[in-house]
Amino acid sequence: MLKFARVVAFILFCSLLVSCHGRLDKATVLRVVDGDTFVVLFHGKEKKVRLLGADAPEKRQNRKLKRDASRCRVAEDRILKLGIEATRYAKGLIHKGDEIYLEARGRDRYKRLLVFVYLKDGTCYNEKIVADGYACVYKYRGRKSRQLSWEEFLNFARLLNEAKAHKRGLWKINSTLMECLCK
Repeated sequence: MLKFARVVAFILFCSLLVSCHGRLDKATVLRVVDGDTFVVLFHGKEKKVRLLGADAPEKRQNRKLKRDASRCRVAEDRILKLGIEATRYAKGLIHKGDEIYLEARGRDRYKRLLVFVYLKDGTCYNEKIVADGYACVYKYRGRKSRQLSWEEFLNFARLLNEAKAHKRGLWKINSTLMECLCK
């Protein structure tokens, strides 16, 4: 009886997700790259996916890290420490082999799928990482990304402001640097 109840609950959960969020596809996590990027098995192929709406600090040397460090006038290693914490946060919620649900909305310039990630319990990971203070709201050249509606963008901004006000996550560790990274 308990197994039947779980199956019914899962079917209801999936139908609710589809009705609220459009088309969701199941994927299996192969690897957490960092706070906002994962490698998944999606439609039988290995794909790199990037979160929509959320931008975690960098955990590796790259051009974005150099730009962020220059703009914020800090040593790169200060940002890298935050990036490592954001990755640790992601790995605490998402593990190799986990089944997740993706709502894909195109690709970025690196050919990564741009996605909303939903955990098995229905939680939107994109919103959670911002709400818990481990990512900023993603902006492209200072503006909202075209894949997000204004309502979605404003929701992410609200979640960020709450994380900042309550000093959650990285805001507790270094609010001055987070303020700069989230501009």
